[in-house]
Amino acid sequence: MTDFQDYLEILIRDGIHEAESLLAADRADFAFPTAKAQWAPPRHYNIKNLVIDWKMDLKNEYVDATSKLKIESVVPELKRIFLHAMELKIESITDTKGNKLVFEMMPDEQAMFVDLQIPLKEKACDELTFTYIIDHPRSGIFFTNPCPEFPDIETSVWTQMQDDYARYTVPVYDNPSHKFPIEAIVTVPKGYYAMSNGYLKERKDNDDGTETFHWVQDLPIPAYLITVAASEYIEYKEDLDGLEVSYYVHKKWDKETVYRSFGKTPDMVKFFQSKLGVKYPWTKYAQVTAANFLIGGMENTSATTQTDATLHDEKVHKDFASDGLVAHELAHMWG
Repeated sequence: MTDFQDYLEILIRDGIHEAESLLAADRADFAFPTAKAQWAPPRHYNIKNLVIDWKMDLKNEYVDATSKLKIESVVPELKRIFLHAMELKIESITDTKGNKLVFEMMPDEQAMFVDLQIPLKEKACDELTFTYIIDHPRSGIFFTNPCPEFPDIETSVWTQMQDDYARYTVPVYDNPSHKFPIEAIVTVPKGYYAMSNGYLKERKDNDDGTETFHWVQDLPIPAYLITVAASEYIEYKEDLDGLEVSYYVHKKWDKETVYRSFGKTPDMVKFFQSKLGVKYPWTKYAQVTAANFLIGGMENTSATTQTDATLHDEKVHKDFASDGLVAHELAHMWG
C-alpha cells in the first residue's frame, strides 16, 4: 500500500499519471471498475501563514478586506501560483517588495493565477498582500439584518466555509489536503463582539466608533475550518483546569437559557478526554450561536458555530435537548 504522503508529493509536482497508476494498483476490491481518482488541484507551494483583515459593514453587508498570504516554494522555480477565489472584487496584489502583481481570474474554475514578478527558488518565501472587497456575498460569509418579513432578527455576520466556500471570502488554496496557521483581524461596530479561531491576541477601541479583535490560530488548519462570527454577543466563560470554555449568544438570551443548552460542555470535555486518552488540543473551546444558520452546527476548530435554534425554553428542551448537537461538534475537536 502506497503511503498517502507519497501520493501528495507526487501530486504537488504534477505527477498525476504516476499517482493514478499507484492508486489503481492499490484499489480495493470493493471499488467499482469505473470509479475515478479524485485529486486535489496541483499546488507548488506551502502556505506558511494566512492573515485576514476584515472591516465589517454589517448593515450594508459589505467587507473592506485585506489578506496576507505567506508562501514557500516546493519546486525549483515558482513563477505562477494557483489559488481558489470566487466573486471577490480584487483591487490589487503586491509582493513583499511592493511590486504590483499581474493576476488572472478564472470564474469557471472558481480560481485564479497570480504571476510572481520575482520567481521563488525552492524553500524561498514571499508574502502576497491582497486588497479586495466582499459585497453582498452569495456564499462563505452570511449577514442577517431585520427586514419586513423578520423584523426581530439580530444584525450579525457569520461564516460557513465547509465544504469549499472559503474561496468566497479570501484568495486561498481551498482544499482540505493542506493546513496552515491563520490570523483574523476583524473590525466591527462598537458593542459587537467578533469571534474567530485560536486565542485573542488583542482587542482595541478605535476612534471611529468601531472595535477590532485580533485572533491567532497557531496550529495549522484547512481553509474550511476558518471561522468569523460577529453580533451583539454576551460572553459567558468557565475555566476547566486552565481551559477556557465559553458561550457567545445574542444579548436577547438570558443566562438560564444559555446554560440549559451549553452548561454540560465542561463535563463533555472531561468525558472525551477520558475516553479518548487525549487532552483537548486547542487553546479554547467556544460555542457561538448564529441566527439563520444553515445547519445545526459546524466544527470550526476551537470555536464551533451552532444554530440559535438550539436555545430553548424549559418546556421545549424536554423534547429537543441540545446535548446531542453540543457533544457532536465538540467531538470533532479531536479529529
